[in-house]
Amino acid sequence: MHYVISLALVALALVLLLLIVTFFFSSDARDHFIAFFSPFVIDSVVSCKTSEAVADELLTPALLNKLQGKVAIVTGCTSGGIGAQTVRNSNNISSAAILAGRANMQVVCAGRTVKKLEVCIAEIKKTYPNAKLTPLLLDVSSLASVRAFVAAFEQYFPPQPVDANALTLLVNNAGIMACPIGSTSADGVELQMATNHLGPFLLTCLLSPRLKHAANAFPGLGARVVNVASMAHALPKPFGAQPLPLNKRAPPFVAYGRSKRANVLSAMAFAERFSKDGVIGKVSAFSLCPGNVRTNLGQNNWGAFLVYELFWFVHKTCSQGASTSLYCALKPDLEQHSGSYFIHDAPRTTAGCTQEVAEVLWRESASLAGLSKKEQAAV
Repeated sequence: MHYVISLALVALALVLLLLIVTFFFSSDARDHFIAFFSPFVIDSVVSCKTSEAVADELLTPALLNKLQGKVAIVTGCTSGGIGAQTVRNSNNISSAAILAGRANMQVVCAGRTVKKLEVCIAEIKKTYPNAKLTPLLLDVSSLASVRAFVAAFEQYFPPQPVDANALTLLVNNAGIMACPIGSTSADGVELQMATNHLGPFLLTCLLSPRLKHAANAFPGLGARVVNVASMAHALPKPFGAQPLPLNKRAPPFVAYGRSKRANVLSAMAFAERFSKDGVIGKVSAFSLCPGNVRTNLGQNNWGAFLVYELFWFVHKTCSQGASTSLYCALKPDLEQHSGSYFIHDAPRTTAGCTQEVAEVLWRESASLAGLSKKEQAAV
């Protein structure tokens, strides 16, 4: 009964909001409202796969043979988040576990503190004692930290002429949500944009030569970049042809939506560049919405807490939340959808996100991140 009452109240609230948006706002705002809330409906009516189920489906002997010993980087590897579940295999810790424990990849677990990385790796090791995991410090909100991380990665995993140390996967998973207005990074950039977009953008640019090297060495496997975005990319008005407000003050959830829109556009821009680079094996880029996952994201914001509680009946476990990341990382022959935004196992339309806007974002991001002409040319 509690479930039925909650569902009815939420449905009534959404109908009232839709009526308000329809009569008092533009068609763009109405489209964004529908695009934003529709994934909640999808998540509540679709039987969401767990990351384990995705691994069972995709990790065939042939694919396992290709992935054996290859290197993956997963940012935001902390207990209670989907990044760790991409590495592990349980309901509470996500992406890196599957890649290390079941795909037999060498996984670099990137995070801000040694203690949290040690906890994450210890939990993974309980299930997969032989998992190859390397902790490396990374604060994606800091451009200096991103460059230091890449330098450390090159030291730990120097490029080899054969298949050793081939970087075939980068999962940009780290993120924050709904920080107080006016919060900035060490570089003076709006904190959510710095953490959710600019840092991962710089990381992807600096690692592009390694991804291309792996794609050249293993054309049957290729390499992939996976951006964990959000349905919140539909919150702000379309960027259109105007300069992107990459470093603009905004209310917490609007700033979050802006940064997630940047994730979607960034994947589109990288996909376009990768498609023209002449690499034998394709380097692909994807963005995705993990769904309404109960994680530590937004734990210090009362508004985020209320959203989580309001939609308690459509919460995903971390294992379910990591499933789309793993699908984009492991699904064979997904290159034809490079640049696409995924919900579950299917590409979806993204309101207001065009290739032209993606190119404007790429250029402004490159400037704000301090990329040299040589570094830009290497992408």
